[in-house]
Amino acid sequence: MKIRRGLEVLNKQDCEKIYSNALNILEEIGVRVEDVRVLKEMKRYGNVNDNIIRFSRRKIEKVLENARNEYKNNITLVDIENYRKPAKIIKGLGYSTTQAIDIDNHLIRSATKKDLDEACIIGDFLDEIKIVPPLFFPQEGNLKIYPLDALKILLKRVALEKCHYSICEEGLAVSLREIFTIVYGNSKPLDETISKRFIPHRFVMSPLRLDEESMRLALEYYDAGFPVVLLSSMVMPGASGPVTLAGAYSLGLAEKIVCMCFNEIYSRGRMQVTPGNGGYTFIDQRNGTNCYSGPDSLLSMIANAEINNYLDFPVMQVGSNKTDFCIPNFQAGAEKMMHTLAYVFTGISVYSQVGTLGPGNLTGSLEQIFMDLEMVNMINFFLEGLNVNEETLAFNIIKEVGIGGDYMATEHTVEHFKNSLWLPDIFRRINPIACEYGKKDLVIESAREKVKKVLSSHDPCYLSKEQENEISNVIKRAESIFA
Repeated sequence: MKIRRGLEVLNKQDCEKIYSNALNILEEIGVRVEDVRVLKEMKRYGNVNDNIIRFSRRKIEKVLENARNEYKNNITLVDIENYRKPAKIIKGLGYSTTQAIDIDNHLIRSATKKDLDEACIIGDFLDEIKIVPPLFFPQEGNLKIYPLDALKILLKRVALEKCHYSICEEGLAVSLREIFTIVYGNSKPLDETISKRFIPHRFVMSPLRLDEESMRLALEYYDAGFPVVLLSSMVMPGASGPVTLAGAYSLGLAEKIVCMCFNEIYSRGRMQVTPGNGGYTFIDQRNGTNCYSGPDSLLSMIANAEINNYLDFPVMQVGSNKTDFCIPNFQAGAEKMMHTLAYVFTGISVYSQVGTLGPGNLTGSLEQIFMDLEMVNMINFFLEGLNVNEETLAFNIIKEVGIGGDYMATEHTVEHFKNSLWLPDIFRRINPIACEYGKKDLVIESAREKVKKVLSSHDPCYLSKEQENEISNVIKRAESIFA
């Protein structure tokens, strides 16, 4: 099935104006670089005055040309060809939630190591999940070293080909390298197989800042041998950027170009064009809440994709399936469905982050993993379209059954019904007579049973006891530093 785009946020002339405006921003206003070492490297792209670099248009266009020529070899979350041929939604766990939903006790609480352990087990067990980062960031123990605790759980519970984790916390670069050496040996911690799944990243701090803290952390990891990248900007219309979306897009594109310049220097050839081109975060001006799933955010996502397309960069999205509500309910389901379909129907490939809820994906739920997968599988079935051939036209079966006959018991039905009909796994189809309104949510209950079944039957361990002990010693040494 071919998705014919019926929605266009920006036409070619609009994209040209935004691109020109972004270049004007970089030429006339520039970017403040708050680290002397980074500033020294970045000055190759323009003129420096009082820690502000004003970029040369000619050099910017050269950076874009270089990025355009090499993007097919970029390290991305999944194979680059999947982005050029959108056909299905790629499924992976969500990332870095600090709160967990306790379905049994009907409360939201701080995430624990047990929550993360169970999420990793589920992510490893489900073949349809291709990418497994830490769904939860445990909020217990020494929070300075929680990324190392999370990494240990991830490496223990999840096969390498699924692992994905970006750590860039202060003081942990050497410890991180030690852990990779324990697990993968001296020759492998930073090879392509590892670095494409564990690339440390920071962001441009909007508006127009490479801030001192981010640059210090980036250099810490770079000096430890890691490739480091900047992942796009942090534009918030009406807060850290103009409230008018054309202005926000211009500022965001200018900052994205700064990311490409930084990555050309510090990504060690791994990733100049970063995978994210998602929508911006908006603020509800009535209460100050960060919003990720409204139609304004979706419009910005589509516009960013169209600008990428205009610049001939890969159009790819790494975070659909968002909601601004913190618990499973009608609002969460409606926002998640709209958010995902908006990506799909504009021709953008989607990495659906399952298991997360709330603004900024701050809340995680094991049950939500299965509910999100059900929704994604429904959409993927729709995207398969219709297969028309001699077998599916079924003339011989129609002739055999004849007038007034029954197809229920034919071999043709038995052979094809699972591929021809969508059969939900946890969604319910209940006759009104049998439906008990006001009772427990049957979908959540079904998801809960799925969680229990996986956790009772799957107990993966990809680390030896010796490796676990050595990693624990690395974590203890790190903890002593931050005691």
